[in-house]
Amino acid sequence: MTLVKVFLATLANSSGTNAAIAACVLTLTTGTGADLSITGKADLLKALGLTASVGSGDVTVTKQRTITSVSLGTLVEDGSTLNVNGKTITFNNVAPPLPANVATGSGVSGNLVIDGSGNSTVYLQGATIADTLKAIDLATGVQAASNAGGTATVTSGQVASSVVSALQISTGTTSDLSIIGTGNALSALGLTGTGTNFTAAVPRRLAAFRQDLDLDLLAA
Repeated sequence: MTLVKVFLATLANSSGTNAAIAACVLTLTTGTGADLSITGKADLLKALGLTASVGSGDVTVTKQRTITSVSLGTLVEDGSTLNVNGKTITFNNVAPPLPANVATGSGVSGNLVIDGSGNSTVYLQGATIADTLKAIDLATGVQAASNAGGTATVTSGQVASSVVSALQISTGTTSDLSIIGTGNALSALGLTGTGTNFTAAVPRRLAAFRQDLDLDLLAA
């Protein structure tokens, strides 16, 4: 007699709507963190109503995320990064972890995890432009974070970055602003360049005033 253990997974949607079948129609959603891409045998995907292709070979079907009037014209891709004044901001296509599950010394603030040294991870399944601006301000020192028990408390000592017709990034007063990007993070935010290794430098003001880098948003 052979015993077989069966492990049941508990599924929960972190963004978007759970896939469903109604009236013989299969409906899938992209989520908010990345476009949907499914690769499989053509005959199988055709049976699911996802393609008109047939045969035993592989076929890929894709669906882009929806862009709204309040979205960036180009959505940030999973794995993209920004290096702001030597601090790293990483964009990940997952939901933010619970405070109990972050590394010691780090903390969760909304859709960010902050390591206490100015580095942040932006979790795309739920993140907004406000989360990205908060991460940039933490890197420049415009805002500061204190982490306790896996939760981050963010405070502003200077005028924070914002969106008012254009993206306004505050340099802070500690150092000049330098931003290097990988993936499409720079281009998604409206910075000139290909987004692979572009640097934008803006000097801070000598007095304790904000120097803005005004960037036109790629509005839909």
